[in-house]
Amino acid sequence: MGSRRPRTAPLLLLLAPLLLAATVCAEDQSEQYTSEWVGEYPLEQLLLPQSSRPIAAAAAVNPALWPWYNHALPVEARVEALLKAMTTQEKVAQLQTETAQAVPCLGVPAFGWWVECLHGLRTGAVGDVKAASGVSYPMNIGWAAAFDDALAYRAANEIGDAMRAMYNKVVREGQLVPLFTNCFGPHVHIVRDPRWGRLCETFGEDPLLSRNYAAAFVRGLQGDNGTYIKVGATCKHFINNDLESWRGTTRYTMDARPDVRDVRDTWMVPFEGCIEAKAQSFMCSYNRCASCHAAHATGPLKWHHGRVPTQPHSLPPTCPSEQTMAPHRVPNPQLLNGLRGTGWEGHVTTDCNAPKHASSKPPKPNMNGGNLNKTVADAFKAGTDLICKESYSLIPSDLTTAELDRATRRVLRARVRMGHFNLPTAQPFAHLNDNAISTKQYANTARELARKSIVLLKNQPGALPLRPAALKQVAVLGPFANVKEYLLGKYYGATPSEVVTPLAAVRLALPGAAVTWGGDANALKWTDANEKADVARCQAAGACILVLGSRTSKKAASSGGGNPYDQPFEGEGTDRETLRLNPYQDRLWKALASRTTKPLVVVLVHNGPIDVSELQASPRVAAILSAWYPGQLGSLALADILFGKVSPSGRTPLSWYKESYTQLPMTDIRMRSSATYPGRTYRCAVHCCCSVCLEVLLLFARKLRCAALQSKAYGPLGSSGSACYYQPGKWAGPQRMEAPLYDFGHGLSYTTFSIGVRSLVAYAGAAHATVAVRNTGGFPADTAVLAFMRYVGISPAAGPGMRTAIRLSGCNAAVGSTELVKRLVGYRRTTQLAPGASTTLTFKLDVGGGSRSAWAGFGDPAPPCGAYSLRFGVDQPEIATVVLTR
Repeated sequence: MGSRRPRTAPLLLLLAPLLLAATVCAEDQSEQYTSEWVGEYPLEQLLLPQSSRPIAAAAAVNPALWPWYNHALPVEARVEALLKAMTTQEKVAQLQTETAQAVPCLGVPAFGWWVECLHGLRTGAVGDVKAASGVSYPMNIGWAAAFDDALAYRAANEIGDAMRAMYNKVVREGQLVPLFTNCFGPHVHIVRDPRWGRLCETFGEDPLLSRNYAAAFVRGLQGDNGTYIKVGATCKHFINNDLESWRGTTRYTMDARPDVRDVRDTWMVPFEGCIEAKAQSFMCSYNRCASCHAAHATGPLKWHHGRVPTQPHSLPPTCPSEQTMAPHRVPNPQLLNGLRGTGWEGHVTTDCNAPKHASSKPPKPNMNGGNLNKTVADAFKAGTDLICKESYSLIPSDLTTAELDRATRRVLRARVRMGHFNLPTAQPFAHLNDNAISTKQYANTARELARKSIVLLKNQPGALPLRPAALKQVAVLGPFANVKEYLLGKYYGATPSEVVTPLAAVRLALPGAAVTWGGDANALKWTDANEKADVARCQAAGACILVLGSRTSKKAASSGGGNPYDQPFEGEGTDRETLRLNPYQDRLWKALASRTTKPLVVVLVHNGPIDVSELQASPRVAAILSAWYPGQLGSLALADILFGKVSPSGRTPLSWYKESYTQLPMTDIRMRSSATYPGRTYRCAVHCCCSVCLEVLLLFARKLRCAALQSKAYGPLGSSGSACYYQPGKWAGPQRMEAPLYDFGHGLSYTTFSIGVRSLVAYAGAAHATVAVRNTGGFPADTAVLAFMRYVGISPAAGPGMRTAIRLSGCNAAVGSTELVKRLVGYRRTTQLAPGASTTLTFKLDVGGGSRSAWAGFGDPAPPCGAYSLRFGVDQPEIATVVLTR
């Protein structure tokens, strides 16, 4: 019957099922409806024997009776028909992630929204190679280090294919609550502080890079069908959620009060990428923003389309003051309305158990006096559509029919677009079968991504690559050399094949050499005997590979007690207190450096920046590599680099600071520098003393002026005559921060490159540049070329020719200023270049950072006109100056 249905259903066909549904489905006569009967179903409990599974409701219905099963109708018509057929209780049952309850009489299947897919399909337990599972790619901070949008899109597309294939599998097998067509990712928040425990989930500290990767991830995951979504992306966490737990302040109690200039040119830019890519949903953060919880108020995006307050710059409160909120905080829907003002049509979900935390966490008085149900209702009123992992009860007076319908409509729209009401013969992604859950191509992509993400931080002449033919014995040491879980980072699960550790990868790469290893008991805890054994192994070897780092896996490989190398844990709920290595790891490398004569190659497996300044300065440490959390096959990529199959080409998407950075309170979210504050990230921070200066300061612990010691690499530090100096415990004078150990964009290669500008054309607010890149060394390699602009202004420093161009452009002092130091305006990767070979790259240099709004990347209402210096790479000189017109 379905195949003979006309493409436009007659009115009788549309109305008849609604009348039928009204008589078949139970009337909503209760005064209270609850989500408590909605259960949580782990995957291993859902894959039941066939004989015990209930028959899926959709398989037993006549689809001709229901217009929401008619895929020939427009999406909105299907949504409205189903919405009108539902009772109040049935609507409420759809607004819960764990799970959206089935409505058998309407053919609505149950659905579980919560699945993680940040760096791969997550199912089962790690190491379970028998379970159907997807490849574990590197953690997302490694994706960013590759500076390759196309590769990020490819990886996300493969993750989406694997998830949809898994969904098809569990539906075919009759799973009670199907999963896998929605994902709680990507995590697109900007990294403000290197101590943040969830840093590895993100794409780094730069808004343009994060925006581009957010858009690439969303497009890859969701597919390009247009009408249907392969896997719905959930961009998180909206907004200012970059603190877990720091000295008494937690993500639940943090009240972020951002500068509105930072909102428009930093915090919101990645989310604009999600909006442009039409992400299915946003997830709100736990913290409050300008006194109001994110799920109850949204506003920053609204200011992209209206007047931005300029005096003062602080974000206006979106909720009444604490005094006027007692005993109930009355939410303001400003923030979520702002999202809608961009034209975005997706749905909004809370972070998991967020209403409970809002109702129960300090500061007092708790939201709605601790009334969870009222807090949930207020979230819906403000524009939230889906509650994550929360049981609640509502009474009809809590929400108007319009408010309930608004949330239900958005959720049902997502389900229609995910194909939940399409017959098997009309499923747009039915071709993705079990073979698409894991493929050789996915594994190749994961390995390529790891190769391009690994950053060579230090390399003494002749240290790397190691030469396999010359190595008869290699010592692999350290706590991260042979623990599978530590390589995967977080939000991982089963893998389709064994996780390859650095130890295993070195053995595979050197089949004819002796690769020594002391065993887990030796590697995971420091003792005097273990240290002596490692020293002996290193001295007996031709090279020592020491794998150090930080753990984000909650499960420690080391047992309790003793002196573990793998403590402390950092991750969700826990930030770092220090940027230093674990003290026992520190002791180990120093023992190897002082008591052996063999070159030390240090590999870092880690969440975020680590203060390795002593390793950088030590002549005994020959090389340092950052592998991030490289994923299931990342160790093979590491071996490719260690032994010269490929040259490293990753660049750090973060500034690597020294321990002195921890003087800054994590609760201060300002990005821009001021007379009393150094600023955050490479775009905003102003640096003071070079490392020599700081060492002198630490030795003498007295006031020391160091204006004369300014590092040329970081440019001028302020107006002439200004000086910065350190007093024990605080910065004095104009606030400056110790220069980073490694700049944003730092990354070494086994070869050298020259970069020259072929052409440069400027126009209003942007420019086009074509550059020639030549491999001037002796090793074949590719590289990521990063374009930075620094504002020179309209001053005489611009030079006579520039001053003439500025005058002709009509630029004047009123529109020629910015608070930002510099910014990334574009990046491109070359293909592999043989020694002597060259290629050309074209850049669109957008000062506005690609923002879809009218706001400029430099924090001003429009890009400041005047002269800009142009640099292609942090290791390259400024090679051009361009004048941007208004």
